[in-house]
Amino acid sequence: MSTTLTRKIMRTPPRLVLQRLAALLRGQAKEPVLDPGMSCFFILSTGRTGTKTVAELLDAASEATVHHEPHPYLSALSKLAYDTEYNQMGNLIETFMASREVLLRNAAASSLVYGETGPYVTFLAPVIAQALPNAKFIHLVRDPISVVRSGLNRNWYQGSRYDARRIVPRQGDPAARLWKEWSPLEKVVWLWAETNTFVRDFFESLDASRRMCLKAEHIFSREGDSISGMFRFLGLTQPSARAVSGILAQRLNRQRGPMQPLESWLPDWRTRFLELAGDEMSRLGYELPPGGSADA
Repeated sequence: MSTTLTRKIMRTPPRLVLQRLAALLRGQAKEPVLDPGMSCFFILSTGRTGTKTVAELLDAASEATVHHEPHPYLSALSKLAYDTEYNQMGNLIETFMASREVLLRNAAASSLVYGETGPYVTFLAPVIAQALPNAKFIHLVRDPISVVRSGLNRNWYQGSRYDARRIVPRQGDPAARLWKEWSPLEKVVWLWAETNTFVRDFFESLDASRRMCLKAEHIFSREGDSISGMFRFLGLTQPSARAVSGILAQRLNRQRGPMQPLESWLPDWRTRFLELAGDEMSRLGYELPPGGSADA
């Protein structure tokens, strides 16, 4: 084995090496060509919707290689795309493809469907749709109270080191004027509504065969055919019921520790929820719980 090849293998993540070896053993190995027409999919969400668990579920399919938040993180590029309203699409496509070249090449060479579930790609969806014309997209939504409480507990818009890479209202948005005056709760509620509205609008540009909307609650409660429908949409073989149960039981990346009631963040939180996110909540079929508490 040449020194160059040895060094190349040593730099390759073990998971990718194993996938290539498995493809060789199956007789399905291909040249590691970057093919824009390859089969792939991306989960779009606000974050805190169970994307890590969904990644584990989908990665259990023998035909797929699914990553939750692969490096390099694309949060800064995603924010830039949102802020500039995609006015440099060519540069955005080139940067995105360069950031995922190794993973996409390996998936194609291993005859695997490539999948990515982390929320960092959400605002790159229009970029990905052009760069990878066969890409499919799943809009994974979760009830706003759960997302907002989890986000607040993780210090979103409270000086978190990731806040600089989180979207804020663009200039011209009425919310931009008030942003500095808003409480963290109002900011996270705005983020929930803006993200889900963005994805819903993006879906209008896609053929129905490339888009699907799922509720996280339905996946974790196994309501209806939410899980089997997801695998069918992506053309993947669903793992056994036992394997699915084992993955769901792990509650990967779940929120740990007590969370403050929403009243402690903002006394009139219910009013602000409805003002900032009421329309999107109605479209997605969510309502605030009755009474004054969000603990229901």
